[in-house]
Parts: sequence; C-alpha cells; structure tokens
Amino acid sequence: MNIDKIQILGPFNSGTNLISKLLINNLENLENTKVKIKLNSEGHTLIWKHTLDYDKIDKINNENVLIIICYKNIYNWISSTFKKSYFNKINNITDNCNFQSKKYSNIIELYNIYYNNYIKLLENKNVIFINYFKLLNSESYLYVNEKLKDYNLQIHNIVNYQKNLNKPSKQHGNPVKNYNEAYEKYFTEQEKYKNLCIENNLYIDSNIVDYFEKIKENKNNEINNLGKKIKKIRNKHKLNRNEFAEKLNVKLECIIKIEDNLFIPKNKFIKKIEKKFGCKLT
Repeated sequence: MNIDKIQILGPFNSGTNLISKLLINNLENLENTKVKIKLNSEGHTLIWKHTLDYDKIDKINNENVLIIICYKNIYNWISSTFKKSYFNKINNITDNCNFQSKKYSNIIELYNIYYNNYIKLLENKNVIFINYFKLLNSESYLYVNEKLKDYNLQIHNIVNYQKNLNKPSKQHGNPVKNYNEAYEKYFTEQEKYKNLCIENNLYIDSNIVDYFEKIKENKNNEINNLGKKIKKIRNKHKLNRNEFAEKLNVKLECIIKIEDNLFIPKNKFIKKIEKKFGCKLT
C-alpha cells in the first residue's frame, strides 16, 4: 500500500490545522522512504477540508489517499466556535446558524450532520479519525503512529512534531498558545458547555460521542503497552536487545524503538514474535 496523499476533514474549530501541522514534513513511508507524502499545510490537499458534500468526499476515497477525520467533543467544539465563529454571528447556543447558504436550527444540528457523515465514511477503506484531545500531550506521536501503522506511515521527526505542539496551530481565530494551554482548558470548557446544553434542553447525539470516544477508540487501543510486553518476553528468555534482534532477524534499532514506545510494529511482526517465543501479545 503506497499512500502518497493525505486529505484532512473536519468542521471548523475541530483541530484540522493542528493535525496538518503535526503531520506535514514529519511523515515517512516505512516501505519506501522515497515516497513523498502530499499534504496541504492546512489540510485542503484534494478538496476543501470543511465540506459537507459527502459525494465529493467519496470521490477522492481511493487506495493512494488516506483520509483523516478530526474529531472534537461536541462541548469543546461549541466552546471553540463561540470563541471564533465561521458562521453568522451567534450570541446564544440556541441561535440559528447559517452555513453555506443553508439554515440550521443551531450549531449542534450542524455538528451532528458533520459527524454522522463521518461515521458513514469510516466504513470505507483508507479512512481514519484522530481525537483532538489525544493530541494534547508531548508523546501523542505514539497515538498518531498507532493510527497510521496500517498504512505503512509513521512520524519520523519527533522533535519537529513536538515543536509544533508548543506553538499556535494557526494565525487566526485567537488560538491557544500551545498544547498545555489547550489541555488545561479542555475539561473546564467541556463541563461549562455541557451544563449549558442541559439547561437549554438541547439534543446531543450520544451515538456520536459513543462511536468516537468509546466504541471505535477501544478497538484501536487493543495493543496497549506493547513495548513493555515485548521487553518482558525478552527478559523472560534472558536475552539482551542485540540477541533478541538477531533471533528475529531485525536491526537492533528496531527493537530499541519498539521497547521505548517510539514505534509501533505492524501485526505481521507481532505475530512473528508470538510464534518464535510461544507467547500472546494482543
């Protein structure tokens, strides 16, 4: 599989700029390092990243394009939207919202349409999502690499990745200064707007929250602390890292990166370890 293009998708204020900045110039193809990954600096690689046109999105879904959906919790998204609205001026959470010449009863209705479209899209191949909240720590490249591993992609420039986390992701819209500030605000803003929605008796589609924060993420987190598990197997067989690498016919650097959680191996390699040492890793 040779992915050579990445298309970012998400509503305004969902973290599309941050994800684009974290990925651009930091990715490599594990099977062919000469493959240059095309990614627009703001995510508009093939189409407008905020489009609601499902048919337009579906047309770009092919074997060479990886579509990355940006997910942000509804309450945090409302908070970001009130800070900087890209629609008509909204003074109240119950106000009507105009977007692309269409009127919605409120911004929550628009959010629900976006993410229900994305749930449908995620049934296709070469489509993944990244949870904005899980980017808000200095080692979030591990989470991103876990998402990318099935497409033979990984973050290779970790220093540059972390530098981008420590500065604003865009120049407009009054963004946070860095990931620490975003993390500190995340839970207080979530609680604030959750209470506001309850007070105004607004409909929140719980299926969206369950899908992106519980069901789908749990499936993507089946391999937890893999580096520790592999190290435990190596120690059980009284092998140093170099001996372990020789047994598996891989470079020492590969074992170091896996045990130190700098790289998540493909399923094929995991099965190789399981067969060689008679163990179960997943």
